[in-house]
Amino acid sequence: MKFRKVLSIILIACLAISGFVFTGIKASADTDDTLYESFDTNIAKGKSAYASSNNRGERPTTPLSVRNLADGSESNYIVTHEEDTEPWFAVDLGSIKDINKVTLAPGGGESYVNSYPISYEVQVVTENTGVSAPADVASLPWATVATVTNGTLATKSITFPRKNARWVRIKVNSASATTCALKELYVFETDDSRLYTEPVDVLFIGNSMTYYNTLANVVKGIATLNGKKMNVTAATNGGKNLIYQSTAANIDTAIKAGGYEYVVLQDIVGSFDATNLATGAAACVEKIKQYNPDTQIIMYEPWPVKGRLMSDSLLPYFTQSYIDTSRVHDARLAPAGETFYDMYDKSFNYYCADEKHPLPLGTFISASTIYYTIYNNDALSDYTYDNLDAIRSVINDNIAYSGAQSESYGLSLLNLINERGYHYAHAVASAVADKSGNVGYKSVANREMFKVRINGKLVGNIREGEMYQLPTSGENYFELGYIDGATNRAYAPGDEIEVNDNTNLTGITSVSTVTDEKASIKMDINHPGISFKATTSINGEAPIVSDSFTYGMLITTYDFYSQQLMSDFTFENVEATGVAVANVKFKANDWISAEEGISRGGALNISASNLVRKFISRAYVTIHYAGGSSKTVYSPKSSQAKSIKEVALSIKDDAAYYATLTEDEKAAVDAFAVAD
Repeated sequence: MKFRKVLSIILIACLAISGFVFTGIKASADTDDTLYESFDTNIAKGKSAYASSNNRGERPTTPLSVRNLADGSESNYIVTHEEDTEPWFAVDLGSIKDINKVTLAPGGGESYVNSYPISYEVQVVTENTGVSAPADVASLPWATVATVTNGTLATKSITFPRKNARWVRIKVNSASATTCALKELYVFETDDSRLYTEPVDVLFIGNSMTYYNTLANVVKGIATLNGKKMNVTAATNGGKNLIYQSTAANIDTAIKAGGYEYVVLQDIVGSFDATNLATGAAACVEKIKQYNPDTQIIMYEPWPVKGRLMSDSLLPYFTQSYIDTSRVHDARLAPAGETFYDMYDKSFNYYCADEKHPLPLGTFISASTIYYTIYNNDALSDYTYDNLDAIRSVINDNIAYSGAQSESYGLSLLNLINERGYHYAHAVASAVADKSGNVGYKSVANREMFKVRINGKLVGNIREGEMYQLPTSGENYFELGYIDGATNRAYAPGDEIEVNDNTNLTGITSVSTVTDEKASIKMDINHPGISFKATTSINGEAPIVSDSFTYGMLITTYDFYSQQLMSDFTFENVEATGVAVANVKFKANDWISAEEGISRGGALNISASNLVRKFISRAYVTIHYAGGSSKTVYSPKSSQAKSIKEVALSIKDDAAYYATLTEDEKAAVDAFAVAD
């Protein structure tokens, strides 16, 4: 249970209104205290809206009708008069609706940027009795359904037990200034098919690198698109480091609200100092833990100013300082600076004209890295054409202070930033978790570039420690995979290779193994057996001696094989039919003559009654890929069936060869030749 929810959002059950049944809504809405989810459509959009006063234009101090409170746009706002001691904002839904959530977009523009409600009540009225003028709205029989005491400039959603309502009002009890501004009031209907799930609460503490393009809202937007519920609060002071933030009044107020699962801390950029980071973080964390003992600290690392990003880069200093501080406080690290550098190195410049703050896609870099730091156990989730417009809106609707314009960003670019954020959020994790400092992390700014070649052709310039994914199509694609010439490790198409040196790969163009039509005898009188031979090659040359390759042979009797009517003599068919089979597996250096590519396998200890039965064999090569998969290539269909007796008789017919055998070998051949 979140204590902040109990202390600062007080859900007050309204008296049930009896004697009415409203068409199109739940008659029991005012008696059901279950918390449900809400539908996504803002039913307040385009409806008649009112405010208690207006501090702009003719500056009326009495209630008036307003157009920009429920028009669906946060680009305009309404601000109450500075002499209005009991400000409120209201919307007429036009008919009675079953509602359970409102969302406030606080603040204004121009001189009202920091004018917003702090303590306020969400109120409803079911009927429309006696409203003929704006002044009549104030005297409606308002009932409070939720109270908020920790309002900030961040957009805030409040869910409460379902209510039948025609009117919705925000009654402000205290504000951050003598005026009070709202950009938009949203209202949502109850979706009683889904029970309400508690959102994750995240507090962002930082300076302009946090409030540019409303970073907290972009993180929330990414979470929403990934099916996560998140409330965000941003407490920022431009140009200030964490030492200052640790004693700032607005930071103190936000921290004391309590109940945060995560608190994101960001230090200054222009005059960054590792000692100041450590001091400021320690002071902030001490206060955060006092009011939020179970919170997870997230250290958000930004990037140096443009002149110190690439040339004589300060990024390694930034990154190591944030790693050290994260270790001390058991924090997770969101290394947005690493991600930003990576993208800049790929020719994507997301600096504002001041060469410090981020353009909208720079903020998206930070947000993506922070998202995957918070949800560090989630798999990478790509954006698709189905949600492309939604993620574009998340970016464009939060543009602030950067002077940028809305753009239709491409899907591949957004997914590249998303993937890089995921990558670096996880890349630093082991170094941060190791309190001994033995596990290091090398900043992307300090890594060399290495070349990856396939069959001598350059296919990638990859930064040290990064992954290269092997082709799955195109001219550099090889269906059988690839061999690293330095290690003889095999890789399948699509496998990823960590690049720490120049890498030369050879595409596997062919794997061939052919079983000889002839057979021979394992000439040991104590261990009678039949031996088969195969010739094997990789890319037309001698087999490779490596753990990445297993060479072997399947052997069984022809009558077993034919009775089972196996369509092919493979591992899968053998396992399915239960045929008794000798599966002779050998590593190359145990079984094969690399010079000649000759391999042998045999079935031994065969009983005397089986010496006249015909045996068949099939050779194979299994490629064991580094990614864990494997592929088996077989010789052509089984060789001509042979019995040990037939082989022995053939040997005796070759008098010259028979004469070269030892007496024991001759005895074995003789015994096999007369078998019944």
